[in-house]
Amino acid sequence: MLSSVLAAIPDSPRNRVLLAAVFAAAVAILAVLIFTGTAWAAGTTTTTGSGSTAFQNGGQNVGNALMAWGKALLFAVAAIMGIGALVRRSVGEGVTILVIVLILGAFLYDQTDTENLIRNLWGAIS
Repeated sequence: MLSSVLAAIPDSPRNRVLLAAVFAAAVAILAVLIFTGTAWAAGTTTTTGSGSTAFQNGGQNVGNALMAWGKALLFAVAAIMGIGALVRRSVGEGVTILVIVLILGAFLYDQTDTENLIRNLWGAIS
C-alpha cells in the first residue's frame, strides 16, 4: 500500500520539498504529543492554585523524557553507524563514532561526574 502511495507522488523538486516538510511536521507533532503525554501522566490529579504539578515541573519532565529516549537510542544508532564504518573499513569514521558515543554517554549516564569534570576544567582554564 505504501509503495502505491509513493508511486503516486510526482517526481519533482517541489514535491520532494513538500514531502520533507510534511514529514518534519509529523515528527514535530509526534514529539510534542509524546512530551505532553509524559508531562500529563506525571501529575494526574494533584492541582495547586496555578495549575497541575505536571505542568509546573514541565521542564523536568521533558528533560527526563529526552534522557530516556537518548539512553535508548544512543547505542542503537552507534551500532548501526559502526556497522557501516566496518563495512567501509573506515577507521577514521569508526574513531569519530567512538568519540561521539563516549561524550554523549558521559552526559547521559553520569551527569554529576561530567558536571564536576567540566567545572574543574573551566576553573583550571580561567
